[in-house]
Amino acid sequence: MQAGGGIRRDLFTEGDAGTYLTDAALLETLVRGKLDAQTEDEGKVVTLEERREQVTGKLEAIEEALRDYSPDVRAMAGAIVTLDANGQAVIHRGLLREAETKALRTLDMPLPGVRLFQHRF
Repeated sequence: MQAGGGIRRDLFTEGDAGTYLTDAALLETLVRGKLDAQTEDEGKVVTLEERREQVTGKLEAIEEALRDYSPDVRAMAGAIVTLDANGQAVIHRGLLREAETKALRTLDMPLPGVRLFQHRF
C-alpha cells in the first residue's frame, strides 16, 4: 500500500474484496483526504456553472440585440414560417431580397442578422 500501514487479506475471497486496512487512523486520514478533494472539486464545479450562466446570459443579450433590426430594415424585411420535423413552427425573420440588400448596403446601413432571401421555385 502506498500510504503505508498494514493490510490483512482474506484467503477465501477473490481480488481486492477481502483486503482490509489494519490502521484505522490511516484509513480515516485517507477518507478525509478524498472527501476534502471531492468537496474542493465540487466548489470548482459550482464556480464554473455560475460563470457559464453569466456567459450564457451575455450571449443571449447579444443575440437578442442582433435580432432587433433598425426601423428601415424592419420595413423591408420579411419572414417565412416553416414546420420542422416535429410539426413545430419555425420563424425565419429578417429576410431580404437581393435587390433590397444591395439598396441598403449602398446606404452603408449595418445589417445585423439580416439574411438574403433567394427565391427557389
